[in-house]
Parts: sequence; C-alpha cells; structure tokens
Amino acid sequence: MGRNERGHGLGVDSPGVLLRSVSCQSGTVEIEVEYAPRFEYGLIFPLLRPNEGGILARGGADVLVLSCPVMLTIEGSMARARFILQKGEQASFALQHRASWEKTPEVYTQAAVTDSLQDTVVGWRTWSDLHQRYTGPWRDLVHHSGRVLQALMFRPT
Repeated sequence: MGRNERGHGLGVDSPGVLLRSVSCQSGTVEIEVEYAPRFEYGLIFPLLRPNEGGILARGGADVLVLSCPVMLTIEGSMARARFILQKGEQASFALQHRASWEKTPEVYTQAAVTDSLQDTVVGWRTWSDLHQRYTGPWRDLVHHSGRVLQALMFRPT
C-alpha cells in the first residue's frame, strides 16, 4: 500500500512493491534465497547486476530491483544466497517493478520494508473497520473473502 493509505483510500498510490519478511522465533534457521526473474512469460532471461543492498534485473522493457539484506551471488540469470538467522533476528525483502524507460527505483532498507509492512497492516485494518461489519455464520470466512476481493482490485482500472 502507499504510505498512510487508510479506509477508502486503500491502494490509491500503491507503489507496486512486493514485500516479504522472515524472522526466527527460536533457535536458528538457515535461509536459502534463490532469485531467478523471468520476463515475457519466461522467454527473456534478464541481465543481473549487483546493486548496493540488492540486485538489479533488466530484461526487455522491464526492470526489477530486489532489495535484500545479504549479498547475493550471481550465476548467469540467477542469484543466490544462504544465511542463518538467530533467535529474534529477521530478514526483509522488497521486489519492485518498473518499465525500462522509467526511473529505476531505490533499494529499500530493512527498516523501510518493516515500516511499509506495518503501515500496510494498519491500512487493511482501517479498511476492514469500514467494510467488515458482518457478524453472522462463517464470519471469519466472509471477512477473509472480502479482503481477498478488495486486494484483487486494481485501483487505476
């Protein structure tokens, strides 16, 4: 979601970023990251190059920027990394898409990914407060279906 989008404004200025975060709750966990972007339904194998805090992928008319907390090793049109998280640690990732003629997006910091995820949760809760008042049978399923339908909508169209 766009920064501070709430209620009916949910998705108005969405930056088009896929955010993911993984955390270790106890002990240790080994994380393996494999990044193999494919443009044009797999017909184009992109050129990858390291970028401060991530990887830049170019293929055809598309550019992807993957923000990653660890250095990835590039092997052809694929990048990989393996690392260990200790209890209480987390690793966050952001994947942004742009057309090649648009400005290349900035790499997200770990703090920026965490802030954006938290802001998205608050945004969805404000939307839910406005639209999810159903209290009958299967309440949780009805509310979940409503969120899915809202998330599938593309605001500009």
